[in-house]
Amino acid sequence: MEHLPFDFWDSIKQLLLKVKNIFNRPISETLSLPLFLYIAGLVVFFPAFFPNLSDINPFDEAAYLYNGYRLLESGVSGSLSGNPFTRLFYALMALPFRNSVFWMIHACSLGRFFLFTLMWVAMYKLGLALSDRIIPLVLPILLIMSPLFPDFLRFPSDPLYAGFATLALARSLSFIRFSRLSDLWWASALLGFAALSRNDGLLLFLVFFCLILLWSVLKGKLKLTLLPAILPFLILVGGYILAYGLFTGDFSPGTMRRTYDNFETGYGVIIQNDTGLADTPAAKLSAREAYGTPEENNYSVFTAIHKRPDLFLARLKIVLADMPRAILDAYGLRVTAVLMLLAAWGGFSLVRARDWERLFLLLLWPSPFISGFVISIFRTGHLQFYACVLFALAAIGLFSILQSWQSIRNRWILLSALSLITLYGFSDNKLAVAYGGYIFLMAFVLIMLYISVNRQTFNIESLLILLTALLITRASFPTPNIRTLGEEPEEQILLYINQEMKDVQTFAAASQGVIHAARKDCAMLTSEDVPTNNTPEEFLEWLQVQGIEAVYIDKFLTSRNSAMWEQIQPLLNSGLTRVFDTDQGSYQILLVEHP
Repeated sequence: MEHLPFDFWDSIKQLLLKVKNIFNRPISETLSLPLFLYIAGLVVFFPAFFPNLSDINPFDEAAYLYNGYRLLESGVSGSLSGNPFTRLFYALMALPFRNSVFWMIHACSLGRFFLFTLMWVAMYKLGLALSDRIIPLVLPILLIMSPLFPDFLRFPSDPLYAGFATLALARSLSFIRFSRLSDLWWASALLGFAALSRNDGLLLFLVFFCLILLWSVLKGKLKLTLLPAILPFLILVGGYILAYGLFTGDFSPGTMRRTYDNFETGYGVIIQNDTGLADTPAAKLSAREAYGTPEENNYSVFTAIHKRPDLFLARLKIVLADMPRAILDAYGLRVTAVLMLLAAWGGFSLVRARDWERLFLLLLWPSPFISGFVISIFRTGHLQFYACVLFALAAIGLFSILQSWQSIRNRWILLSALSLITLYGFSDNKLAVAYGGYIFLMAFVLIMLYISVNRQTFNIESLLILLTALLITRASFPTPNIRTLGEEPEEQILLYINQEMKDVQTFAAASQGVIHAARKDCAMLTSEDVPTNNTPEEFLEWLQVQGIEAVYIDKFLTSRNSAMWEQIQPLLNSGLTRVFDTDQGSYQILLVEHP
């Protein structure tokens, strides 16, 4: 073996010296502190990145993972309404593990890592776009300390959409600040990826385009901005619709059907589900009794609302009444009121600075949120899509307070507001709200005493005190555990299907996670077109006609779909044969006998 020339080792030595010099520089000159905080976030949420099969959302997350796998194996994609970029994302995540029996678990782990990274980088970029008003790292710190993680990762299209939307907001703010056309090109492209991740991105692009159009008209720069604002988005979204249409013959984006489907699901807010069915099919069946079938309404939400405006108003009333509680749950009972206070302060500080452009952009960015009132659906994740705006305004408010701390008036307004939050929490029996208000009241009192003793204004010690308050109110982080694959019930079922049922392809189940993890097709027993009022014999005949080869029994079926379980139980050993069970029968595989 030939010896490497001396200059090679000398170059390695020089490289190591350069690395050493990087870490010897002040933190402000490097990425050392951001990298440290990013790694700290990974460590804090470490258990979420290494789930067991039971920790994977058996509906949305499992469906996206399986669709990604199908895209990888057979090139099967879907219309725009099926969130094609999310499928592509999970096709890439599944690629290294496609031959593993636990491919879904490993792909989920890798996917959650990248989703967390996307959200962290997006918040940091947003902080950089507002660096004239805040310290950029405050936004990713707020992200880590908020209740978004780890549950936000269980609905993959949520962080994908939110991450791209936040990056687009950062670029839009930079464009307004510096008038660089490159920022506009990037913002439009990022919104294209957001729309390909979730259909909400289509509405967000309309908001973005209207705001940029207004800005351009007022500045007299319409000719310069029109093309970069539209073209990247049009190429990505329009290009996908065109390519999918040329390949399948279907040029419809499918958004009307998906919106109507969600509209029917939202009907559940005004019904009392005593049918024995899961909430979603019960809501859809009730909605069709009230509005007619989707085909009769041509999949138009507004046609259905026109038929029964009284029902829409009843739904809207319930959603509006529940909104305060839903927002508290989304951002944490202990900190939401304080965040809202700081965000209001941030908005007011932008008004005082006459920074109208950034104020209106931040306030109008979450406008697509309003569409949820039409369909009456506000899952927790929907309320967290635009956390970037709340955190940005709260950070602006916080730094405005700290930088004007010498103002006695400002101090007493803040302390009085925090006192009112605390008193409200006690008076309305919302002790978590009172606790959060009290913790931050004490934090700001401590800051006031520290500054008065040291005769300083803004300082890093103030931020450390507030960080401590955030840690206290965060309550808890995921508990680390040692994961062993193949031992829990769902994974035992998965191993049995892979080893003993290789020739069985089509299963029926109330949740699809385990079946899709086994790379099998799943007919959902929670679908509204599954018969529920038949005799057991008629239900068995329906299974046979549909080509169902096996039925997977789990707690979603036995506890949340009792009407379906009542049809299945009499068929045990009489049309359905149990071939495997675990966890004292809570999880079973039943073979369907075919004539």
